[in-house]
Amino acid sequence: MDASASGGLMASSDGETAVPIQRLGAGSAVVRDVVRLSRPAVITDDGVPVAAIVDAATYEMLRQDKAADDLAADLERALEAADAGDLLEHDEVMDMVRERFRGRVSPEIQRELDRL
Repeated sequence: MDASASGGLMASSDGETAVPIQRLGAGSAVVRDVVRLSRPAVITDDGVPVAAIVDAATYEMLRQDKAADDLAADLERALEAADAGDLLEHDEVMDMVRERFRGRVSPEIQRELDRL
């Protein structure tokens, strides 16, 4: 995304929007306090919480915790499916993996997947 065409916002590869702190104006003081104090700030609209600001380390920890929870749930569903006999052959799974990652990984990794 072009930063000038979007008012300074930048989309990252993981679907998030990066906002330069300079674009926040007076709000940048709130962000700086969050970082300095290691304490989140809850943003309200007419007294109703609508967002929260946390430091980057806390945000990353929350993302990793969510990913771990999602993985555990996926694994539990997979084990339940396997117990029910809902299984796929190895070649079928590898074809699905290759297709899913085609164009998303380097040619070297794609070749490695093709060998499996």
